[in-house]
Amino acid sequence: MAVDQLRTGSDNFAYIIHDEAARKAAVVDPGSGIRDIAGSIRSLRLDLELIICTHHHGDHTAGAVEFKRMLGGRIAAHALDAPLIPGVDLKLEDGDVLKAGSIAIEVIHTPGHTPGGICLLVESRFLLTGDTLFIGECGRCDLPGGSLEQMFHSLKRLGSLPDDLIVYPGHDYGPRPSDTLMNQKRTNYTMRARSIEEFSGL
Repeated sequence: MAVDQLRTGSDNFAYIIHDEAARKAAVVDPGSGIRDIAGSIRSLRLDLELIICTHHHGDHTAGAVEFKRMLGGRIAAHALDAPLIPGVDLKLEDGDVLKAGSIAIEVIHTPGHTPGGICLLVESRFLLTGDTLFIGECGRCDLPGGSLEQMFHSLKRLGSLPDDLIVYPGHDYGPRPSDTLMNQKRTNYTMRARSIEEFSGL
C-alpha cells in the first residue's frame, strides 16, 4: 500500500492511494493538474476505482468529472457537500468505509470549513485531512457554510485519534508537507485550544 502526495496548482495537494498488488487506486482532491495525476496513475498501471473529494471547493473538485472521463472511477463526497460537486456517484456519511483494492479508507465527517468536510483514515496509518487540519493551522471557518464551533469539535475529534498517524493536508501551508498527528497535537495551536471560547479567540 502507498499514499503518493502530489502538488497541484500553487499550493494544493492531491493524493493517489494505491494497492500495488491489486493494481487498484483512489485519487483524493483532483482540483487541478489532472493530466499529471493521470500520467502518474498510468505509469503505475493502476485501475482507478474512486475519486474522493474532501469538500466541495473548486480547488479540490474542479477536475473530478474530467478525471472520471479519462480514467473511470466513481466520484465520492459527503452527502452535505455532494449537491455542490458535479457528477457525484457516492454520497458518503460518517463512518463509511471505502475500498481501493484491499485498502480500507474510513470516512470521518469533520465539518467546520464546509458542512460536508471529511478526513480520510487510510488503513489506520495515514490521515488525509483536506482543509480541516493543516500543518500548524486549520481550515478557514469564515466562508459560506463554515462554522467555528464545528471546526473546534472536528479538531477535538481528530485529536482523539492515535498519535502515530501521518497527517497529509489539503494544502502546503506549513513548514513541511506532512507530519505526525502527535506533533500536531503538541505544536498546532488550533489543536491545543481547550474550549470553544479559547478557540474563538485565537
